[in-house]
Amino acid sequence: MMRKKLAVTALIAALFLLICPSAWAAFSDDPDAVEEALGSVLMLEVYGDEGMIATGSGFVAFNNRTLITNFHVVEEATYLIAYSDAGDPYILMDAKLLDAHRDIAILSFFSPTDLKPLTLNTDGALKRAQRVVAVGSPLGITNTVAMGNISGVYSDDGVSMIQFTAPISEGSSGGALFDDNGNVIGVTTATMESGQNLNLAVHIKEVADLYSTWDGTTFSISGAASSGSAAAAALPTDVPEPIAPAAPSTGALAITSVTMQKDGTVRVTWTGGTAPYELYYQIAGDRSQKEVNREYFHWYEEDSYTGNSAVLDYMVPDQLYRLDIEDARGSTADTFFLQPSSPFSPFDADVTFTLRQRRGGVSSTVSAYSAAAIQKSLGSEDAFGMTIKVGLGEGLKQDLKTRMCVAALLPNGDVDVIEVGDTTIYSGSGEDYTYWEFFDFETLWDDLMDKHESIPKGTYTLYLYFDSELAGTKKFMII
Repeated sequence: MMRKKLAVTALIAALFLLICPSAWAAFSDDPDAVEEALGSVLMLEVYGDEGMIATGSGFVAFNNRTLITNFHVVEEATYLIAYSDAGDPYILMDAKLLDAHRDIAILSFFSPTDLKPLTLNTDGALKRAQRVVAVGSPLGITNTVAMGNISGVYSDDGVSMIQFTAPISEGSSGGALFDDNGNVIGVTTATMESGQNLNLAVHIKEVADLYSTWDGTTFSISGAASSGSAAAAALPTDVPEPIAPAAPSTGALAITSVTMQKDGTVRVTWTGGTAPYELYYQIAGDRSQKEVNREYFHWYEEDSYTGNSAVLDYMVPDQLYRLDIEDARGSTADTFFLQPSSPFSPFDADVTFTLRQRRGGVSSTVSAYSAAAIQKSLGSEDAFGMTIKVGLGEGLKQDLKTRMCVAALLPNGDVDVIEVGDTTIYSGSGEDYTYWEFFDFETLWDDLMDKHESIPKGTYTLYLYFDSELAGTKKFMII
């Protein structure tokens, strides 16, 4: 009788595993589970005062606003740009905690993200020969997966460390080391060049212990990281306020305020210096460091400002901008500010996008663009662009004048502004749409040729905003 019960139990268990293989598959043998975890591991670009200085890795833990990496990754940083596995960029300029001794940096995103925090295994019950999976971005190659085993667990100067065999390289620092249940057990930190495949990670319990001391404040990475101290003055990260510039000395050119207006514009004021002044602003995440074209500014007729304030307009929402001001004597001042989205929602838009190309006077719909065809067409009458159609929104009772912005996220993470300007969304026209336009992406192609001398291949994402409200997105390929 007992044998029959055991046989039935075994049969039920076998059937369950056949139906639900994920219930027993180890993390290292489950590509789908690994792919899901990759969504929470990010490639980091580290920027100093002179531009990008390094790459690294990081991962989301505790909540969707917290990123873990190594202290040595951010030690010389002014800010970081984190790229998700999907290619979405995030700006990081603030830290929650820094610990040089444990080589841990706990950073704060500007606002809550849609990134899922990873599960941590902090109980310390690790064994030699246990299988592990290391995920990081060696040499800037986003989210490379490597597998190996734990070689040892030990304490180094009071810090719990894990030695493992999964290969890592420069740029992997700050990445996630997973156990075979898919939990993070360490922060990949270093490799011993004098040995053979001797790699180290800070035990995740060190991160958890440090995080438990957080008092709820954040502070600027810049300056604090180089000192190894977590005692810098707190900066707000839950509101889109400017990062306050240093107090100006008498007569020195200095930006005194960057204020967000209700209409989505930004008012800048400054003191000191010698008129006239020129202002430049650019998306801080643009790795080419190319200024946004000057037609996106409000310039006076003399192409400069003679007073001590200006209004900036037509910026891409949810982007971190760097603002530079220069006076007649060449003195400069700069600051960063975050351009928020507008809460204004005048209509419920139904937006559709269609890729189009016009060649020889004939217009056709395409599924992707050819980089070679685009480059060949530059300077001709041919056009490669997109048709945007906005459906009549319920509740739109009268014509609506709005500011429109079209921007593209490029394969390398840069954001390029394609079109800005005033437009009108019409109501009650009797048509099946209220707004329609063909956008020739000639300015985008020109910018890409200026930066790269070619049209980069890959996936692009188009963003359409009305009054800073995101109305729709569209991905397209250049092959």
